[in-house]
This record gives sequence, C-alpha cells and structure tokens, in this order.
Amino acid sequence: MLGEFRRSSDNQLAVTCSDVIEQLENASICWKNVVVGTVKNVGYDFPHCYGDFIPSSASHPFKELFQFLMGADAGGDPPFDQELLDEENWFVQRVDGEREKMTLPSIDYSDGTVDWRPR
Repeated sequence: MLGEFRRSSDNQLAVTCSDVIEQLENASICWKNVVVGTVKNVGYDFPHCYGDFIPSSASHPFKELFQFLMGADAGGDPPFDQELLDEENWFVQRVDGEREKMTLPSIDYSDGTVDWRPR
C-alpha cells in the first residue's frame, strides 16, 4: 500500500503526500511483466499520481494505445489488443520491489508525462 498510515494531531489516520512521492520516485510503470517506462519527479494530488515518463525500450507497442485513448485516433477501431485495457494487468513496481495496483495510466508521449490513480 502506498504511504504509511500515521496518526495526525487530531488522532486521524493519514498518509502524507511526501510518503507517496518518496515511494514512487523512479518506479516502473508495468503491464504484466513488461516495463513500459519509469516515472520521475513524482507528484501526488489525491487521488492522482503523476510525473515525468521515461519510456523503456519495450514501450513502443504501447504508444498506439495511449495515442488512441488520448483521442489522436478517435472514431476508428482500436489498433491494439483489448487485453491492454484490463486494469488487472497494470501496476507500478516501486524501487523496493513492491507492486502497487493502478488504474490504466494516461501516458502522453508528446510531453513525456504520466498520470494514474492507485487502486
């Protein structure tokens, strides 16, 4: 689970943004066992995580998926396997090896950013 739950001054359980950011810096965005890329300069604005996306050498096949989802090819048939849309196949692998479930990420290859929600 992202972050560590702590008791705040009013005795409420809370997770701090800095905890989430620290755990996700340099994490890998993965589909099944394929590392699609790495995330750097992580930010967290509940419930979204975001950062700079550095594509891996295996990321090219995923570019069509994200361009289609962002509307670049709207109206046509999806040029990718529907299995790529299954959120059960997507996760963030932290540097410590822990895996965190995520929603289907939004990767913008043109500006090198990624956005997702932990699940």
